[in-house]
Amino acid sequence: ASLTAGDADTQLLLERLLARAEAIPVPKSRSDLLRLYVSSELAYSGNPVELAVWERGVEGPTSELIIADLERRESGERSLVREVEETGRPVLREFGSAQGAQLVVAYPLDSNHVFTAVAAPRTQLISDDPFAALLGLDPPRIIEPPYRLTVSPVSVPRFDSLQTRWDRQGDELHSDWRLQALFGMLHAHAEVDLRPLDALVPRGGLLVLLDLGVFFLLWLPVAASDLALPRWFRGVVRRWAGSYRAQLTLAIFLAFAVPTIAFGFWTFRRMASNDLTLRSLLVEETLRAVRGSADAPSLVRESQRLDAPLFEYQAGRLVRTSDPLYDALRPVGLFIDPAAVKDLVLGYEETFTHRLNVGSVPTVFGHRVMGPDLILATAARRNQLTLERQERDLLALLALAVALGALVALWLSGRTAQAFARPIGALQAAADQIASGARELPSLGRTPPREFRPVYGAFIHMTAELSASESKLNAARRRTEAVLRDVANGVIAVGAHGEVLLANPSAERMLGVPLSAGVVLSQSTAADFAAPLERFLQSEHDEAAFDFAHRGREYRALLTRLSRGDGGVVITLDDVTDLLHAQRLFAWGEMARQVAHEIKNPLTPIRLGVQHVSRAHADQRADFGSILERNVDRILQEIDRLDEIARSFAKFGTRPDDRIIGDPTDVGRVIRDVVELERLGAASVEWIVDIPDGLWANAKDSELREVLLNLFENSRHADARRVHVTARRAEQLVIIAVADDGSGVPEDSLSRVFEPRFSTRSSGSGLGLAISKRMVESWGGAIHLRSAAQNGTVVELTLVAEPAP
Repeated sequence: ASLTAGDADTQLLLERLLARAEAIPVPKSRSDLLRLYVSSELAYSGNPVELAVWERGVEGPTSELIIADLERRESGERSLVREVEETGRPVLREFGSAQGAQLVVAYPLDSNHVFTAVAAPRTQLISDDPFAALLGLDPPRIIEPPYRLTVSPVSVPRFDSLQTRWDRQGDELHSDWRLQALFGMLHAHAEVDLRPLDALVPRGGLLVLLDLGVFFLLWLPVAASDLALPRWFRGVVRRWAGSYRAQLTLAIFLAFAVPTIAFGFWTFRRMASNDLTLRSLLVEETLRAVRGSADAPSLVRESQRLDAPLFEYQAGRLVRTSDPLYDALRPVGLFIDPAAVKDLVLGYEETFTHRLNVGSVPTVFGHRVMGPDLILATAARRNQLTLERQERDLLALLALAVALGALVALWLSGRTAQAFARPIGALQAAADQIASGARELPSLGRTPPREFRPVYGAFIHMTAELSASESKLNAARRRTEAVLRDVANGVIAVGAHGEVLLANPSAERMLGVPLSAGVVLSQSTAADFAAPLERFLQSEHDEAAFDFAHRGREYRALLTRLSRGDGGVVITLDDVTDLLHAQRLFAWGEMARQVAHEIKNPLTPIRLGVQHVSRAHADQRADFGSILERNVDRILQEIDRLDEIARSFAKFGTRPDDRIIGDPTDVGRVIRDVVELERLGAASVEWIVDIPDGLWANAKDSELREVLLNLFENSRHADARRVHVTARRAEQLVIIAVADDGSGVPEDSLSRVFEPRFSTRSSGSGLGLAISKRMVESWGGAIHLRSAAQNGTVVELTLVAEPAP
């Protein structure tokens, strides 16, 4: 096919170039032509261009700028120049060449000068200017073509056929054929580099991986449509995030990738160094081939002969170049590089080569000493196709190696993780069998790796020790069960959640339910036993005791915590029915004696008062009225005293079963009401209340008031000047504390303060604290007192917390 540049875009660019040439003064030098070319759009089109200025009467162009290695057709340009000189009008023609069709335009600048421009097609047949960077132009395009094509006139008879024949020679395909050009037949020779296997395999592998990646991206939306894939992916990420395999994969990949990348970097540096060495040798050989450059014409002739630019320095200063354009542009500056001076002048070297940046283009420059204070320099051609091909081949190999390294690392990590997981899995399975009750050592499979043999030995030893310990524990349990079987007291061992671990027959007989292992005790027994047990399990106390009635019998439960955390609790049950009956009989007898004594005391004043009234009436005394009134008041006071003794005795003698269980009570409101009442009757006492809002507990409103009133009255009778009342919530309990600074209770009397008829005062029935204790305990609470003589008293009420109704 015919190569042509006669397209509309190229013609438009030439028209714009002519318009710009018309707007500027007549270009008379190469510098003017270069300035015109750089300012035009042709500089960015990529078309090879030749610009020239012709003067009337001169055979050749007076100034000329060639940007690429174009095939010269001066005869055609000269004919156009003559036509323009004769007609005075611009001319555009298309000429044929072995490099394809060329557009040639001639334009009259004035009566004596004609401007011509030649534009050739963008084709691999035209080589770029290897020294374009020295002119300040963009670096020549370095694009490796898929083929190499050479065109020449037909001169070999065996290529007269128009049929194309391809022959393979090593890693290349060769073909020769004829093609019809504008000016005749041409012989075309093509070479297609198939590349060796070591260059194709990495690219093929990367293409396969790329295809797999594209297939995965196309499959991903379909797989993610049912949300199963995202869940699977999140599960994989969670498993991999802290897994040993992820760490092993990363370690193997880094162990493979880091040396590979380092080797590639070193190879890149080595290839660049070799390329620099090769270019340096070519530059040095070019300088050695120069045959004198004393004057400018000789320098120009040598530059044309060697096809290389030459720069001449005298005493370190640029004095002349092989091209006047370089004189104007000075691409490497006016003075020689100091590094060259250091090696050539101070180091007595004959030649010096190094890399300089011309603009942004790295260029190899060589220098040679030609005489005293005379140094000649030249630049290497910019043609890195071979280097860039090697770099691309190496980059493809490195990319494939890193990708395969990642896949191999993933596969090796899986194999290694399985190798490690196999003995660990055998140990886990054996441990599960032992945990499920196996008495003999389970099979651990085949012989483990050497690193796991100490672990296997320790596991076998542990299993033997565990079996021996279990045997000893079973023997101890049998002895304990044998001992507990004949114990009259009930013994129950429960876990942290209330499940029965051990129970003797006496406990089952007392509670009336079977207590086999695993039964939750708080769910299978009576509420009066389950509720205190549940509170103790949730508390932090180490010991506790409570009384409860069940099936007509009365029992005392003692709870002892074995350890903190998940430790269990041992419950000891005592049947105290007969003991309490005997104590009640004794207590009632003692109470009857005391009550009789108390009743006798008021009867004596009553008897004396009645006798006094009787005598006064018999004697007809004049003051009988006052005597009667005084004795009646005394008799009524003693009757009130008898009534108080009867009511206290009645409250103390109430059976627990007859009492009403408490209700949710606003503790703060009751305390504040009772304190306000005390402030009215005891103004000399400072009352301090520290109670949060919303504090509710299980109690009876009226009875709680009576208990608090009794405690406050005791503080007032102890000559307290300051009473501090606080209330707080501790987990499931509400604790009320009454602290005073009164005379306190002697240490030897602390153990008897809650006994009936015990009092530290001469007046009173001695039943106040005993009645208060019975009321508080009937609500499921407790009351405690601590004091010391002359150091005040602190009384604590512990009630069960309740949510606000």
